[in-house]
Amino acid sequence: MKLPFDLPFREPPQSNVLLLGAGGGYDVVCTLPIAVALRDAGCRIHLASYSTTDFSGSSAIPDVPTNLLPVDSAYRRSSSDRFSEDIVARWWLETFAEEKPVWCFTRPGVRSMSTGLAWLRKKLDLTAVVVVDGGVDGLFIGNEYDLGTPSMDAISIIAAWTLEDCRKYYAFTAFGTEGPAYHIRHADVLKRISELVRHRAMLGVSALLPLSHAGDLFLDALEFIGNAVDPIFRSIISSSIECAMRGGFGETNLTPRTDWAPVWVSPLTLLYWYFDLVAVANAKPYLREVLDTDDVVAVAEAIERTRKRMGVVDRQDIPI
Repeated sequence: MKLPFDLPFREPPQSNVLLLGAGGGYDVVCTLPIAVALRDAGCRIHLASYSTTDFSGSSAIPDVPTNLLPVDSAYRRSSSDRFSEDIVARWWLETFAEEKPVWCFTRPGVRSMSTGLAWLRKKLDLTAVVVVDGGVDGLFIGNEYDLGTPSMDAISIIAAWTLEDCRKYYAFTAFGTEGPAYHIRHADVLKRISELVRHRAMLGVSALLPLSHAGDLFLDALEFIGNAVDPIFRSIISSSIECAMRGGFGETNLTPRTDWAPVWVSPLTLLYWYFDLVAVANAKPYLREVLDTDDVVAVAEAIERTRKRMGVVDRQDIPI
């Protein structure tokens, strides 16, 4: 008997829910356990990704907004592509016998992504959106000891915040894995979480276990993706979750890219943390400043201005 992957929120059966990978093609892979749980509950699932894949050779599609491209199982990638949206579409078709394009946002800013999301809300009759980040930096507001790479995550969160007539959730996973490479202090993460708890904006936590249906399919998806890409391009975050699901612990060399900086894996890596997306967006001091941006550079510059204005907090470690 498979255990459930319990979500701390509910969507009615037949709801149309968009699962959006927050930044980079592998974040959409981290949406899959939530997508499976919602599908098992009777929801209609749609997938999207803030993508850094190079789609410059792809033809524009009539009536689809600029910077938005549906990538389905028939799409064929360049051999140099390191990201995974097309492989996710093929895995979904093979697993569920259902064609499921991944709607790829091709490096937009907040304004252009908001336009694309509004178009998807209408086209797909969306009732909810779940923005999912593989990593913790989407919670950051700008003054943390090390920010990681928050720009694309912030764009996805704030663009989703602009959606009307839609329930909005934010989730992240793989707590603890970003320290060695980025020097992110997870004390800063816990502080942000505590602030959201104070504002009653944290919804709960769920563990992705191999005994669950969602966990079983997640491992299957990672194997499918791993067989389709060069090992150098495999996701560190997804590999960390897989390692934790198999009982891994401690500093671990997961891919050729972690030879110089092993990743710390623990049972915390298994957890998905859920929040009210509106509260996560409202906590960002640069929220209004980036609403009219059309590329990631403008958002990165706004975050840096915020960082200079607020100052940077001292390094703090978790005393456990």
